[in-house]
Amino acid sequence: MTIDTNTDDYGRYIGQTLYSSDDEQVGKIGQVFLDDDTDRPEFFTVTPVCSA
Repeated sequence: MTIDTNTDDYGRYIGQTLYSSDDEQVGKIGQVFLDDDTDRPEFFTVTPVCSA
């Protein structure tokens, strides 16, 4: 997932699937934490995907 930093609607990422740079599914985004000074995403919480 590429993060669009030209938006204020970072909540739209919650529940989306996060992929690694190798296109491997990492997990689902749970929370978005913003930098206090810039209001841009600083980090996400991610629930890992369990592979069978």
